[in-house]
Amino acid sequence: MAGSAPRAVETDFMRKVIAAAVKTDDGLVHFFPPPCRHHHTLHALHKDNGPLIVARGEQGFVMSDGTFAGREEAAKAALEAGQIDALKWPPNLYSEDLW
Repeated sequence: MAGSAPRAVETDFMRKVIAAAVKTDDGLVHFFPPPCRHHHTLHALHKDNGPLIVARGEQGFVMSDGTFAGREEAAKAALEAGQIDALKWPPNLYSEDLW
């Protein structure tokens, strides 16, 4: 389309998914850098805190703006930013979709 900016330019300022993360009931967000997956963080939390964390932690993602997003919110952002073309298990984003 004439006058449109290339997609790469658009995504430079868009909110992007940075890392798989787990948010615990105390509001803390725990994560390791990519290509780590949710299970890496859950395993570390379980080792340090016991099985309750695994049962009650919310899985999601750390975003480029420093916020935590659940799987559906992160899925929308990843699609809009062009990080992925499609979800493997809609409507949720999984680290396997990204890396």
